[in-house]
Amino acid sequence: MRLALAALLALSIGLITANEQDSLKTYDLPAVRVISYLPGQSIGSLEIKAVETGEDALALSIRDILEDIPGLNTSAGSKDESSIRIRGFRKNEVKILIDGRPLNSGYFGNVDLNNIPVSGLKDIQVIKGPGSAIYGSGTMGGIINLITEEPSDEGWVKLGLGIKRNNTQMLELTGSHGFEKWNYWLYGSRMHSDGFVLSRSFEPTAFENGGPRNNSGKTVYNAQGRIGFDLFDFHRIGLSASRTWQDEKPIPSSIYENRYRLYKDWARANASVMGDFVLGEDLSLATHLYYDYSADNYLEYNDAAHQYLNTDSIMKSKIWGFNPRLIWSYHPDLLISTGARLEQSQNKRKDNGEYLQWTQSSVLNASAFVALDYGTDRDFSVNGSLGGVWYLPDNGTDGNWSLEPSIGMNWQLRENFSLSAAWGINSAAPTMRQLFSSSSGNPLLMPQKAMKTELGAKQQVFIASVPVSLGIYAFNNQISNLIDRLGEQYQNIYNYSTFGMEFRLISQPLDFWETDLAYSWLAYQKKDGYLLTECPEHTWELEQSIKLPYQVRLKINTIYTGERFSQDSSYNYKILEPYWKTDLQLSRQWKKARLYGGIENVLDQDYQMEYGYPGAGLNFNLGLEYEI
Repeated sequence: MRLALAALLALSIGLITANEQDSLKTYDLPAVRVISYLPGQSIGSLEIKAVETGEDALALSIRDILEDIPGLNTSAGSKDESSIRIRGFRKNEVKILIDGRPLNSGYFGNVDLNNIPVSGLKDIQVIKGPGSAIYGSGTMGGIINLITEEPSDEGWVKLGLGIKRNNTQMLELTGSHGFEKWNYWLYGSRMHSDGFVLSRSFEPTAFENGGPRNNSGKTVYNAQGRIGFDLFDFHRIGLSASRTWQDEKPIPSSIYENRYRLYKDWARANASVMGDFVLGEDLSLATHLYYDYSADNYLEYNDAAHQYLNTDSIMKSKIWGFNPRLIWSYHPDLLISTGARLEQSQNKRKDNGEYLQWTQSSVLNASAFVALDYGTDRDFSVNGSLGGVWYLPDNGTDGNWSLEPSIGMNWQLRENFSLSAAWGINSAAPTMRQLFSSSSGNPLLMPQKAMKTELGAKQQVFIASVPVSLGIYAFNNQISNLIDRLGEQYQNIYNYSTFGMEFRLISQPLDFWETDLAYSWLAYQKKDGYLLTECPEHTWELEQSIKLPYQVRLKINTIYTGERFSQDSSYNYKILEPYWKTDLQLSRQWKKARLYGGIENVLDQDYQMEYGYPGAGLNFNLGLEYEI
């Protein structure tokens, strides 16, 4: 932590002395900005990843887009679900939302981003430091909020087509339009793949043939709809619903294991009602009522022909939630928000092992909060929140509660130079598996907690007439009561700390050339034998955008992922080798159409995302969007 703080201080001093021109112009940061949509929403840094229609349209999942954000590490889990780690925190400690509505994390406490379509998204908000209490419980590791775009009053229908290697194809149809007092958005898609292809340098094992990745083929259907309308010229009502399903979803196993697994009748669905009501000149009410459902049948066989069934498990999960918020403009410089979030999570399970009859369990998560934004003038602002988080399982225990304070400050020292500081305490309640599993559950678990500190500096300068935007963040997280297995049972057994630094440089050396360089460093205090998995100490990312003749745009993205620990199925630690991955993308925009194509993993790099789970090799993509 001392090294990170020293580096931050050195950069700050250097940047202040470098900016001697009072007339220095501001160079906009296209991918990183700090904003607050609601009082107290952005306590620490809030990074916005803009979803670019052409470049991101052939990203088959949200996970593909998130992989180049500093401080985030993405992989595919042991059941083919996405795994997101933020600054070393695990997937079940990160909260995933769409427009502020939490997504169902199910029995294992993880949201699968592999099956959320990219279309219809405007921004992806990522909070890596202290999180606000307005998000409720489960924010210890960070927050990812997927923001949908508003329908425009110009377009009506958009068709999207895309292909990749090994019969991978995407068909999307979107209908949307905005009228004076209402709008709608309808979406349907089908994505099919025979499975992704491994690199040529991949060495097959006894259980992996080395061609297309075993059991990675799938066909996914998705249907979504939203409608919003004004009420009496003052209020706004919104309705949304979606369903994603697969009749059969094979699951890749570790290349070192002889297992044959798949899901039958895999489905995810949700519905929500949102309202913004003006109660007075300085007072408004925002409400969110939502329902989220998931169901699947997990099958595991002892043979490739799927004749000898070993495991047959059916899981159904539901969440009902209600989130009212009062927003009060108390003073031109002070905005206050107060409210609550109530969530009832329910899980039903039945299998051919320990759950021969349907077994149901549920947890009530509740939180109350107050948050504020205060700015004395444009040079200084402070925002903060205070919340109480409580969870009550239905197993006869009293549950547990925790207090979550947070505060953030920002100083605009010069026109193009700012400093920020944030501190907060966030928690994560035990997952249903950790509480209720008949083989390893523990109903007496306490919530995990993290005391998080973040310092930041941003500077926009001209170096040799080249506009440059610089940003650096140093952070420290003190984690307590971390839940992990001790023998056959989950326990609160670890206390440790992480610290690190993230640096970003965005510049435009030439009128046709923009470059974005990012670096993240993550270290931690090793204690009690606990090791961070799938989290490299060093990560680099270089993104370059070049305007070519005939209005063609070239995008080159290179990512370096350093050495890291991973665990096998027996929880033994392994070391994964570092790797480079480079993608190229060309796009051309016309008035109503966009054509794009590219090459992924240009160097055909062989690498493992997690131990035993290799990534895709060389691939191409080609796509077309046409809007009426």
